Amino acid sequence: MEPTLKNLLKNLVTHHSKMKVLLFFSFIYLANCSTWRSGFLSPSVSFTESGKKFLIYQVKYEETNSWNPMIGTTDKKNFESRIQIHELINGDAKMKQDKKFPFWIFPNSVFYSEKSEKIYFVQGTDKGYGTADVRISSIDSELNTISPIWKDGEKFLLMKILPSPDFEKIALILSTDVNASEVKYFIEIIDSTGKSITKESIAFWFDSPEYAISWEKDSNVLFIRMKETVSKMELKTKGLKQIKLFPECFTPGTSMGSGISLDKKSLQFTDIQDKLTFKIIPVPEFIPYPSIKKSGSFAKFCSLE
Repeated sequence: MEPTLKNLLKNLVTHHSKMKVLLFFSFIYLANCSTWRSGFLSPSVSFTESGKKFLIYQVKYEETNSWNPMIGTTDKKNFESRIQIHELINGDAKMKQDKKFPFWIFPNSVFYSEKSEKIYFVQGTDKGYGTADVRISSIDSELNTISPIWKDGEKFLLMKILPSPDFEKIALILSTDVNASEVKYFIEIIDSTGKSITKESIAFWFDSPEYAISWEKDSNVLFIRMKETVSKMELKTKGLKQIKLFPECFTPGTSMGSGISLDKKSLQFTDIQDKLTFKIIPVPEFIPYPSIKKSGSFAKFCSLE
């Protein structure tokens, strides 16, 4: 059958439309493909339990625009983490250590104990920031020897860690694969070698001030806040028990790791890219760990970080 003029015109328009779509997506792809460039995260601070020493840590990487602009972030590779250890002497900071490592470190997950002379931190590899091969490691205060403690696997994803004040235990918030049909959440306490002490199921967890954990000063009780409900996990009896007496402030939830010291001092950076220079400033309204226990409303949010 001979093609009619109408069919020819229809096919031409269809072909033209397909070409326009192809050209449109080709333009998006080319516009978002660029050369790799240097990138970095803002430096973070973590004070020890005495407040006399602190860490500064920062993550750098190479990045490029994603092929899909809807993702909202860049592709990253070649991560490098820098850790500095400083000591406060007569109000002035003196740098003791300054080293770089070929992996990323997760913010708000670095804890340095003067008493044990160890640092706990969450790290990953070059596969993807915050998503792949997440593990908990320790390193000595000379920044020489890294020791593995815990590694995520196919069953669980790490959402949060919080070492106990005696630095002998670590509380973990875990979830099953978020892509699964039913996501389950757990709280687990492990020792400094990664051995499980106790593990309990919890209803839900979300990264917000309404969901938090906080250690008792004696390191034998962990408080778990989920919105307006607070439970406690006692290492001797195990299990979760709902309570009415709880910490007024869940942040900081342990004696080290805060960006503000016990004597209410913090850092204000004047260079965040290379030199990491800073000045020490007072934070008089900060409520340090351990906070006062109270019963009643959760209206007060104590965190300044």
